[in-house]
Amino acid sequence: MIKIVIVIPSFNEEKNIIATLKTILLQISNYKDYSFQLIVLDDFSTDESLLLLNKFKDDTFNDLQIISNSINKGIVKSTKKLFEEALKSKADFILKCDMDSDFPHAIFLDTFINYIKESQPNFDEILVGERQIENVITQSTLEIQERVKMERYLNENLNIKNYNPVSSGVLLYGKNVLKTVLQQQVVKEYNLKWGLDFLLPLVAIKLNYKVIKSKVNNGTYTKERRPKSKIKAQYSAYYHILNIIKNTYQQNI
Repeated sequence: MIKIVIVIPSFNEEKNIIATLKTILLQISNYKDYSFQLIVLDDFSTDESLLLLNKFKDDTFNDLQIISNSINKGIVKSTKKLFEEALKSKADFILKCDMDSDFPHAIFLDTFINYIKESQPNFDEILVGERQIENVITQSTLEIQERVKMERYLNENLNIKNYNPVSSGVLLYGKNVLKTVLQQQVVKEYNLKWGLDFLLPLVAIKLNYKVIKSKVNNGTYTKERRPKSKIKAQYSAYYHILNIIKNTYQQNI
């Protein structure tokens, strides 16, 4: 039986934890031919997140592994830790998603699991779930400028079309490609606050793995949710990643 491990980093998500986990459990119950495991990492939340996770495990779903950091380590280190745990569990596929309500978990689970059904069991690819921008008017001028600039850069320099790293929060990894990518020194050393979901697919491409994009849903990129400080910090991380890739892998993508 093919095993799919769903990994979810979480920090101060007490408002979303129960609804998100219930949605995931309901959806995976439709796929009887697959084995599922959930691993959630609580990154030293200051709210009731960890308490709710433990209660959910006890009351609802025993096959939920909970990891808790003793200090806040951030999304990048936490996600890498989740991936290592998933590989220890002998997963065939690792599906990374977020806990927040910006994702229609039922939709992307259907999309990703159906993709697995249509693929070969030795799937050595990365499937990137892209959140779409439905209403440009809701975005700040800075957000639009940075998005267009990044899309142009990727298209002109790396021949990657219509892709912006901000849109990627759901990714499906074949076990072999994830294991190989995590062993790369550039990945081991990467410790910025954002950008791991961008770094891993780029490294995979450089190692001649296939990276596929799939539209998932409309993302929430409102001015209130995306302050200028966050936009600047994220795009700074993305260009830093591009420099890492350029300096580490000299051949063209």
